[in-house]
Amino acid sequence: MDTPIVAALIGVFGAGFFGALGFILTGLRAAILENGAGIKDAGAHIGRLEVAFGRLEERTISEFGQVKDVLARIEATQAEQGRQIEKLSGGQATG
Repeated sequence: MDTPIVAALIGVFGAGFFGALGFILTGLRAAILENGAGIKDAGAHIGRLEVAFGRLEERTISEFGQVKDVLARIEATQAEQGRQIEKLSGGQATG
């Protein structure tokens, strides 16, 4: 083959190679940007979920505190009733 033909073929194949490489890299760049946007959206969604779980945790702690208060009042009432029963039965037993 003549040198000009070989040089032309190398030029054509080189241009084709670099064109294909550019096409592939452009596709990769677009995919990376798209995934980056998806990751940002997922991050925002995770942030909203964290806020929601935080509110749920606060509400659960608050409700648990209310339940503890109610149980403490029930225990106090039972203790008072126990003292009254003790007093009444003690008074009847000695009287």
